[in-house]
Amino acid sequence: MGEKIRKGVYIEKGPEDFEIVQQDSDGCAELTWSGFWVMGEDYDSIDVYARVLLENSGEEVIAYTCCERLADKWSVTMRIPAGGLYKLETGLCVNDNPVKSWNIMGDMRHFFGVGDVFVLAGQSNSAGFGLGVVQDEPVLGVHALKLNDRWQIASHPLGDGTDAKHIESLSVCNLGHSPYIHFGKILYQHLNYPIGLIPTSRGGASLGAWNPAEDGDLYRNMLDITQNLTNGYKAVVWYQGCTEGQRKDAWRYGERFQNMVECWRKDSGYPELPFFTTQLNRYLREADTETDQSWGMVQEAQRLAPYSIPYCFILPSSDIPMSDTIHNSSMGCMMLGERLAYQVLYHLYQLGKTFTSTDLTKVEQMAEDSINLEFGGSMDSLETFDVPASELDIIVRDCKGCVELCDYKVRGGSIVLYLKREISGSCTISCGSRKKTSGMIPVDRRTYMPVLSFYEVPVMPKKGECI
Repeated sequence: MGEKIRKGVYIEKGPEDFEIVQQDSDGCAELTWSGFWVMGEDYDSIDVYARVLLENSGEEVIAYTCCERLADKWSVTMRIPAGGLYKLETGLCVNDNPVKSWNIMGDMRHFFGVGDVFVLAGQSNSAGFGLGVVQDEPVLGVHALKLNDRWQIASHPLGDGTDAKHIESLSVCNLGHSPYIHFGKILYQHLNYPIGLIPTSRGGASLGAWNPAEDGDLYRNMLDITQNLTNGYKAVVWYQGCTEGQRKDAWRYGERFQNMVECWRKDSGYPELPFFTTQLNRYLREADTETDQSWGMVQEAQRLAPYSIPYCFILPSSDIPMSDTIHNSSMGCMMLGERLAYQVLYHLYQLGKTFTSTDLTKVEQMAEDSINLEFGGSMDSLETFDVPASELDIIVRDCKGCVELCDYKVRGGSIVLYLKREISGSCTISCGSRKKTSGMIPVDRRTYMPVLSFYEVPVMPKKGECI
């Protein structure tokens, strides 16, 4: 027996169930569906109609619209406002039936929306290796384009390998929590339109896998995943660098990262594409001097990136709890996702209170045995919880080696360090830049985020002296 086929309208192309489409600058998206229709008996006239409804209430958003038709093919383009979740309903109107609700049944599309879409890129702490029990339930309105090329309600792990077509993004084992579902839910609550997530990260990936000037396999994979998105995407969320933090060419990280960003912006057609980045957390294995230096170099390059790359932003992570030697835990992912959300809300949407990272802006020698550190971006005064000077994770080096601290004073957004001996020759200062950081890193008293880690920043000589 031949395959039975029903009468009505069939959808072949267009946004799918659960798909989130990037809104344009006018807060809308032009969406096109097309397909064919089947009637199978005599009729005087026939038209294909489509309309859009709110999924949760059935309220009509776009009224019955007569589709373009050529023979048994049809298409329709609708300008749909940011929001949702929506339902598309199609049907056949036979012999000019005036009651459109009695159109012959057609295909539908459910739970799609128009909002903002974020590409998630980097390596394992972006892919999500977080372990531990936290409540981070999936919700309608935060959806993900999974590696099988199908939109779904976003759920952990975002890098699920079931039926994967983009195998370049597959890690070697099953993943856990990432920061991004919690991130998406906070954005959804504040913006009142749906959020789309595009996971493209892979555990263990080097920057070379993302840099088209090098191997670039993950970069090309990202282009393949995103090429058919309507209106592209809003921003990139990036967490990477652990691999480079263990390599001898760590000093090149900043240059290579900037090259990747420039290529990404060119290929996306969005010269001001925002990048929201995270500075490396710790690596709890025992380290030697060389790998400590590499880790610090990557962190320093990440800290400095926003100064040379417009629309690039950075968050600290040195206080994030971990579930093994190098991966943020499930609870740590929740913390980072919340920070990312509030940073994005402030910088992209001008919503909420100012939310910036606290960063070292000036280091100056005050006397032979004291240094003043000034910080920008702090929402309040700095806090060290009155730990002894020996417990601060601050390292001062001069031509004779390490200079121990004997005391310090916090003055709003600055810290004065008092040294056990006079500075000899040129001098640098570091904070939180070792792989196995365990000391106290000062925090901002409003956000309670630590200051960004910094590595071997030169200390300016006191006025009137040369070094």
